[in-house]
This record gives sequence, C-alpha cells and structure tokens, in this order.
Amino acid sequence: MKKNKLVIVVLVVIAVLFIVGLSSGLFRKKEGGGDTLTMSQAQMYKDRWVASLEEVMSPMRDNLNFGRMSVPAECNPVNQSFTLTKNMDPCAITINREKGATVQKAVLSVKTSNVKVRVSYPDKEPCASSPGASSARGAPVLFNKFKQPKATLNMSKIKPGNIQGGGGTFQQPLTLDVIYTPDGADEQSKRCEVTGAVDLTVLEKGGTLKLLCTGCNSKRTVTVALE
Repeated sequence: MKKNKLVIVVLVVIAVLFIVGLSSGLFRKKEGGGDTLTMSQAQMYKDRWVASLEEVMSPMRDNLNFGRMSVPAECNPVNQSFTLTKNMDPCAITINREKGATVQKAVLSVKTSNVKVRVSYPDKEPCASSPGASSARGAPVLFNKFKQPKATLNMSKIKPGNIQGGGGTFQQPLTLDVIYTPDGADEQSKRCEVTGAVDLTVLEKGGTLKLLCTGCNSKRTVTVALE
C-alpha cells in the first residue's frame, strides 16, 4: 500500500513539473517573434516525457512472477526460456491475473543471432523508440508481386526458408513477432521493428504473450529468454 502511494506521489510531482515547463516556454521555440510549437517538436517532447516517466517508474516495479505464466508445451519451455521451432505457429503464453499485484516488469531477450524482431504497436501511433528496444523503425513494406518485363514472380507463394536462385541457395532471415495483449484489450495489428531486448509491462489483470516466428523449423530455431 505504501509503495502504491509513493508511485502516485511521484506521478503527481512529474506531471506538475511537466506542466510548469510547458507554461514557462521551456519547450517552445521562437519563430517569427512568437511562441510556437511544431508537430514534430510536440512529438519529440512527448517521446521524451514518456521515456523519462518510464525511467522513473522502472525501479518501482516488481519483476514478473514466472508462476503467473501458463506455458504450453509447443513453446518448448526450459529454465524460463522458450524455443520456437515451427513456421508461423504461435507460442501463446497466458499471464494469469494476480490479485493485488503491482505493475510488474520483465525483459525478453532473443538468444538466437540474425533474427529480425518486431513488437506490436498501436495502429494510430508512429513507431518510436521504447525503453529496452532501441533503434525502432517503421513496419516493413510487404511486396506481394515483383514484376519483370517477361515474367511475374508471386512472392506470396514462396515459403520461408531456403530459396533457389541463379547464384545458388540462400536462407531468408528469421522474423520474430512479440505481441503482448493485456486482458480485455484487442490485439494490435501494427508491428514495429526493434533491436535489443523488449520490455514487458504487466498489470494485475495479466494478458497474453504471443511469440510468432516466420521461417522457423526443426533446424532453424529461435530462443527467447524471460529475464
């Protein structure tokens, strides 16, 4: 209870400081003799605000209790890690409700090299850097067809894995989608590519963590560890 009160006090103090900064012109830029705030500047300040708030709140969070997680056998769980071995076959982990639990955090790190990692993101928000996931970029563009003067190659018919080409055989990169959906919320359809570990924030109600590998098989696997 004391910890929750401390969190509320800290949030109030940060909010007051932020409002004071805006009203004092700290975040504004002089243009044409007046105080104006462009959309790009507003987005930048918003990102800074969210990042600062996340940094302040992080030490106050408890680590995610692994006992809250119901992990199916197809996720191949070993010592709080999960190994994906099938293409487009999701590992869906249920994080159960824990009555009275405070905000809990966990870090998901990919132990396999050369894996493109994408995280779910609100459809109406631009991809942006988030704590624990640096160098975030926009979702990749998918090309359904690649046209040549005398031929059309339908990319949707090519399965992930080995591809035969004029110069020999090469492998497509593995892609891992990390999709966390809080209980009672709708799954986000947008994906943002990130590098580094992925932070996971879990509330009392819990939710569903879905790990989806594109290109995985018995010989090409991806291991994700919960830290």
